[in-house]
Amino acid sequence: STGATDAETITVNPAPDTTPPTVVSIADDDADDAATVGATVNYTVTFSEDINAATVTAADFANAVATGGATYTIGAIVESSPGVFVVPVTFTGAGSFRLQVLTANTITDAAGNALATGATDAETITVSATSDVPTGVNLVNDPVSGGQAIQIGGTSGND
Repeated sequence: STGATDAETITVNPAPDTTPPTVVSIADDDADDAATVGATVNYTVTFSEDINAATVTAADFANAVATGGATYTIGAIVESSPGVFVVPVTFTGAGSFRLQVLTANTITDAAGNALATGATDAETITVSATSDVPTGVNLVNDPVSGGQAIQIGGTSGND
């Protein structure tokens, strides 16, 4: 007698993703932590996993500085790679600024798990109303001819 073999197909489904994402880091592109009104600072917010980009909105972010905080607007948020978002912040008023991902937010991962908790950037940017760049430059010795030194005078925007 010949032996018969039974063939059976077993399908294994992976366990559903139930792990909520977290914020891994927040970094800004402002090296000296100083900016002026009208300047834009880009923040790179990195999450622990891929995030549903449609759930990341300006309403999910705020200035963590309550007293003396700079006013701002948030521009178009762009996902630069899975789980990494660039958040452009343009300052509209002077003060201090620290980007915060709010605890009460709408951010979810690809499986629909809500962000576990908010997070705040470790660095504070000081936003001033004007820069120290001279606002007016006047040539004192006029006209200038070959080899002649010139004297430049001006006023600082903070004078």
